[in-house]
Amino acid sequence: MKQFEMPWYNLRSAVSSDDTALTTFDYDSWPAAGPISLGPDGGQERLGDAGRLLVAFFGENTADFTAAYKLFIRRKMNGPILLLAAGALTLGTQAVTKHPITKEADSGLWVDTITVTGGLAAAFSPTILDSANNRIALLRVPREGILDLYCEIDLDGGAGTQMTKLSAIVSGVMGLDGMGAA
Repeated sequence: MKQFEMPWYNLRSAVSSDDTALTTFDYDSWPAAGPISLGPDGGQERLGDAGRLLVAFFGENTADFTAAYKLFIRRKMNGPILLLAAGALTLGTQAVTKHPITKEADSGLWVDTITVTGGLAAAFSPTILDSANNRIALLRVPREGILDLYCEIDLDGGAGTQMTKLSAIVSGVMGLDGMGAA
């Protein structure tokens, strides 16, 4: 089966202070700023057709600096806000010379190591693509049933020295080969 790739979208942009304020997990407590909608009215409509989501991160500081992340989701219709994945991020040595979405000059580094230590994704073994190779690591998770996606950043929640800024981007793939494989 042919694989179809989708455009990248900003999930979080240049977060420079911790945003760990999501503490109530009922459907209506979804943050007003920051989440993206994967539904037909969300502007990222093509992601609604994805079989899997790919998330990449880039930040500012030097290689081996860390941060923590949490990916939250809302499913279609109602129910609680769910923690999809949580873990640590480590900057590698691959430079970001232009922001991948805006194409503006950037002086950051790509995250080359992603861990998943909690959330629903830990139960179904998410795939980390190209981790710890000083390139661009990707977190791949199933997209089925996700209406909204939110990434919470904890710059000092990593295991080592913290990043000064962190951004996240998201794309999708559909198909059963390549990065879309199970």
